[in-house]
Amino acid sequence: SITSYHLELLCMKVIRESESKSLRDLFREFLELVACSNNRLLVKNLNQYHGALQMKGKGMNILAAYANETLNMYHRPHAQLMSEWDGRDGAEKLAPPRPSLEEILRLADRPEAVESRLRLLQKQRDRFQKLLRGLAGVAASTFDLIEDCYIGGSFGRGTALNYHFDADLVVLIEGFEPRYAEQIQEILLDALEGNFRRGVEWRGQTPYTLKLGVGKSASGDFATVDMITTGEPPDYHMDYDEKRYYSGADSSRVDEQIMNFAVKHREFRPLVLLVKHWRNLGLDRFPADIRISITSYHLELLCMKVIRESESKSLRDLFREFLELVACSNNRLLVKNLNQYHGALQMKGKGMNILAAYANETLNMYHRPHAQLMSEWDGRDGAEKLAPPRPSLEEILRLADRPEAVESRLRLLQKQRDRFQKLLRGLAGVAASTFDLIEDCYIGGSFGRGTALNYHFDADLVVLIEGFEPRYAEQIQEILLDALEGNFRRGVEWRGQTPYTLKLGVGKSASGDFATVDMITTGEPPDYHMDYDEKRYYSGADSSRVDEQIMNFAVKHREFRPLVLLVKHWRNLGLDRFPADIR
Repeated sequence: SITSYHLELLCMKVIRESESKSLRDLFREFLELVACSNNRLLVKNLNQYHGALQMKGKGMNILAAYANETLNMYHRPHAQLMSEWDGRDGAEKLAPPRPSLEEILRLADRPEAVESRLRLLQKQRDRFQKLLRGLAGVAASTFDLIEDCYIGGSFGRGTALNYHFDADLVVLIEGFEPRYAEQIQEILLDALEGNFRRGVEWRGQTPYTLKLGVGKSASGDFATVDMITTGEPPDYHMDYDEKRYYSGADSSRVDEQIMNFAVKHREFRPLVLLVKHWRNLGLDRFPADIRISITSYHLELLCMKVIRESESKSLRDLFREFLELVACSNNRLLVKNLNQYHGALQMKGKGMNILAAYANETLNMYHRPHAQLMSEWDGRDGAEKLAPPRPSLEEILRLADRPEAVESRLRLLQKQRDRFQKLLRGLAGVAASTFDLIEDCYIGGSFGRGTALNYHFDADLVVLIEGFEPRYAEQIQEILLDALEGNFRRGVEWRGQTPYTLKLGVGKSASGDFATVDMITTGEPPDYHMDYDEKRYYSGADSSRVDEQIMNFAVKHREFRPLVLLVKHWRNLGLDRFPADIR
């Protein structure tokens, strides 16, 4: 007695969690889901006024036996399927030998080869998907109030390495309350230890998560499973501590955002796999008490940040820029969390120093020395020397029938972009190390949008501060200015400020600053009605959405960037013709 609607939702679940589009594979995975469901076949209802759909009891046993019989007849025997995850000696034996960094970097000009060498193999994915479904089945049979079990983490997002990976198993419980979280975890742990004595072992827990190790070997667990107990967030205002209990409920939306980003940016998965592999090679070099404790999710968000801020799609360039970001992070590696129930992700202190030193060492070995990288932005005599002579308007108009030639003549050179991107990351690092409450630093302006001229440009550095209030804006600016002047005495100078912005000049010369940086302090806008004056303090928080709109317009209209560069150049030529007081 399973309804058509129930079956349709189960099919949606199978398709979302599968990497295959083959009907044969999908039907097999559906049968495995039913056969491994441990006496309860559960799926979340799309209808907000109806509870989860489930089958259990005698009807479930009959359906599971029928699925098992079909598998025996047309696919591999179910007993064999079960043995692939009910033990320590399963999928990890399929992993190829762990490669050196040199071996991977030799493949860097072919991102698909890097991905192929490091990603989880399909056989491993199939076997561990069954393990996770088995864990979900145990959870579902333990609590009648479980609404859904969602597979996430690097396994769910398709960014898992083939020799070690992590998966999140989010258990959504109807009527969940944080005060019962510890009790729920204890019941789940008892059930898991009763069903998975040989294959899955307890590795610790937090107030939100049960940490499980799978496939133990001399080098540690082959996989880590975080079983996250949570529920639908309440609609009242929660403090930070209470919100953390509901971060698991936002996992599917976060994973969808990351996977959509991976579809748009084909370089994302190879970069993530390379960065995770680099991190893991570093882990093996340090004693356990000072190991690098940066999560896979944190690394994925940093990779997204690097790709968004880079003009290159080359894996080699992106990996170098990632290392530079880490090496220049000024003792705090910060990125805004996509999960609305969890604060910004950061590293600081001893672990951050170790990670930065490791990034610096990798740069010295495979790229240019970090000391040279630092000197490119820590002074007045850097990237502006790369700029070609400023052309006349006549010269540019002679190229007007070839918009790409206008763009090539006026746009910022790649070397200039690389050097000033490091400067901006350095400024962001100083800001992040000055305030613990900084959630993110976003690079915008003409530099961020790709419309910067090669002889003068502006960049916005938006500093998002948790709990920001306009009344503290001036005080925050003064603290930031003191920190910046202490760290950038030679290269960056104060040029004024408004209630919302610190104005900084970079690369001063006889004709003025080579670049202008507006450091905008802001925060998440409140949800009450604001008057115009108060709203202005939050305009920086909308910068990324605005920049995205403009860049999407530029993609659709290839004539946009050449026109913008021409118009800006025309404006600048006009500026030189008038006295400063009437510019």
